[in-house]
Amino acid sequence: MILVLWDIDRTLVYTGDIDRRVFRETFTSVVGRPPTALPARGTGITMPLAVRELLRAHEVPEHSVETLAARIVAELPGRLSGYREVLASEGVILPGAVAALDAVHQAEDLIATVVTGNLRGSAETKLSSLGLASYLDTTIGGFASDDPHHPALVRIAQDRAAAKHGGLFDRTNTVIVGDSLEDVRTGLEGGAKVIGVASGTTTTEQLRAAGAHHVLPDLTDTVTLLDLINETHAQTSVGPRYHRLSRNPDVLFCYGTLRFDAVLESLLGRVPQKKPATAPGYRAAALQDRVYPGLVSDEEGGAATGVVLTDLTDKEWHILDAFEDKWYGLQEVQLSNRERAWTYVWTGGDVRVDDWDAAEFEAQHLAAYAARCARLAPGLAAGRPKGE
Repeated sequence: MILVLWDIDRTLVYTGDIDRRVFRETFTSVVGRPPTALPARGTGITMPLAVRELLRAHEVPEHSVETLAARIVAELPGRLSGYREVLASEGVILPGAVAALDAVHQAEDLIATVVTGNLRGSAETKLSSLGLASYLDTTIGGFASDDPHHPALVRIAQDRAAAKHGGLFDRTNTVIVGDSLEDVRTGLEGGAKVIGVASGTTTTEQLRAAGAHHVLPDLTDTVTLLDLINETHAQTSVGPRYHRLSRNPDVLFCYGTLRFDAVLESLLGRVPQKKPATAPGYRAAALQDRVYPGLVSDEEGGAATGVVLTDLTDKEWHILDAFEDKWYGLQEVQLSNRERAWTYVWTGGDVRVDDWDAAEFEAQHLAAYAARCARLAPGLAAGRPKGE
């Protein structure tokens, strides 16, 4: 799965002067005088930081800045909510945004949410007022109300997506789509590939110079956008698989069913040389309604145990690669002995909190599983994935 993080303002929508009107009203209400300056347009800076900057620019005493900033931030979403009809009539959905959102929303392997400098309430008001809320799962998004540091919002969204969908989200399978230099910085520092969209105040050249991995003039070319999302994932993530091998291609860490001689014999016609191994920072997780496990990150400091196959031939690699389904991605891991090996990590959902029980699998499922593998082997050797 790929997590797609959409920016909102000037990427998907343009709300004109409405935000500034709301800010002016709120500032006046809280501070007691109207502002003489307003947040700069199109910078992507989070609202809490913009509020603090403006308070200091208006020479508010430093000891009062945090208190007044908290009050302004608390009031802004409610005040913007009062502008729903104005947003619906004056707000503009940018060219191609609806088709792009719908394409990502409909794609089976893509999860769409937002990472935005807006406060949560403000973001949801804009999206719902302009009819875009249904394309995005805002429950797993990252908002300025979560953290004023924009890059931190990427990890917040990744963690929320992992909690809801299972699997692991990091820079290998996360893409941010945004229009500003701050969006580029957010992706690069926060842990996501960046697709810049020159639909705001930042030019194509500026987005590219800032480090965006790809840049589009707008969102009107949906096919290219989807290609870039998937290409971005393919270039940096756990897939595509066998052709990513560049060194030590004969070393494979096996933590699940491939640990068992009967499975290897059924698939390869022999048992390759192997030795015990451990992969720190991972666990072999039980998967819902499956007898085999998935390797996922273990933030509690655990380690997955298994074996390393050390003499796989090129043909055998292709067989094993065809055997693994689409939710397994190939990546390198460092073992406890500091050697590196390739392994298939789980990128799908249905991850259970408990670990896979190898002894239970051996006692209850190994015989039938090995027999199934023997039936699949001829097709796998011919290069056909097991589902075909």
